[in-house]
Amino acid sequence: MEAGQPIAPAGATARRRWPRRLLIVTCVFVLLGTTSFAFADLYLRHKISEIKRVDVPSASEGGPLEEDTGTVMNVLVVGSDSRANVTGEEAAATGKGRSDTIGQRSDTIMVLHIDSTQKRVSLLSIPRDLDVTVAETGQFGRINSAFNDASPDEGPTRLIATVKNELGISINHYVEVDFVGFKNIVDTLGGVTMYVPTPVRDVYSNLDISKGGCVEFDGDTGLAWVRSRYFEYYDGGHWQYDPRADIGRIERQHDFIRRVLGKLSNTNLANPLRLNALINDGVKNLTVDKTLSVGDMVKIARKFQSLDADGVVMDTLKTEPNYAGGTYLGEKLVQPDAQQQIDSFNGVAPAVLPAAPAGDAASDAGAVAAASSTPATVLPATTTTTVPAC
Repeated sequence: MEAGQPIAPAGATARRRWPRRLLIVTCVFVLLGTTSFAFADLYLRHKISEIKRVDVPSASEGGPLEEDTGTVMNVLVVGSDSRANVTGEEAAATGKGRSDTIGQRSDTIMVLHIDSTQKRVSLLSIPRDLDVTVAETGQFGRINSAFNDASPDEGPTRLIATVKNELGISINHYVEVDFVGFKNIVDTLGGVTMYVPTPVRDVYSNLDISKGGCVEFDGDTGLAWVRSRYFEYYDGGHWQYDPRADIGRIERQHDFIRRVLGKLSNTNLANPLRLNALINDGVKNLTVDKTLSVGDMVKIARKFQSLDADGVVMDTLKTEPNYAGGTYLGEKLVQPDAQQQIDSFNGVAPAVLPAAPAGDAASDAGAVAAASSTPATVLPATTTTTVPAC
């Protein structure tokens, strides 16, 4: 069966959704945690030692992750769309060498919060279009420009400083993932089944699903799905844009990553060839700061090994469009909601699951999804759909 083509549905409902780039980080930690039993601790430490490291002075806070001392850890996770690691047909397909693809770009920014005492993992996505004053430059711009407009060596430090200065979130460590690893993990797993209610497309990300239903996504289709910012869906006889742009993309990312994690949990990792391929897919596309020790990464891996995805607190920083004279400048924080979210990540208040607004079709569907292990996808809130199982 070709990827991106519908397959027959069979069953019932949906689940909540997760931000995209956590997929690679989570898969790496889950796989490495499994490896500690399958190939012993020595192999685990060896594979972790192969992860690329960068010097990020602003990410040097916090000691070892120890349960008996009540420590917490905030990790800034950045998804980079650098084409540096792509070759051959993939390089041509992703536009490697074009003027608009040179260098590094961050399309996903999030904070991963690990509370070793409460055994709680939380995730806060930061919209890339959030308006901020960029650290070290004093210039007003969108938060992803702190990473995009700096050199590869300066980008991580400048972005962390911006997050700290503008949002007041303490950052202990830095993790960067490349989208090549995302595609490879999906292919190694043999694809992921998604429910797509209607035909969808995005000419910029090469997304093209011509018929709604249960669709098998391979790595290329999955990558086009989670990278889509100019997402169109066919409804009422017309193609319609998702007006939420990056916010809508984050929701679709959440959904897809939840499906991939479900596939991962149901995949036989006793096969050493598949397990090793998955580990290598993650490790070679991961970069961490030099202060994130091998010991801490081993501890994180073991925590993720028994991770209940439904128990992870996931949220997106509350923002709203920021206009000046009718011109869209980006996103601005919604208070006091945003500050409450930030406080929870700084240990001021416990993180809580966001309540679904009454009458919001997409949120209501997401709430129903929490009670089901069946994959499903919900299109924009303007679209009301009955979601079957796949």
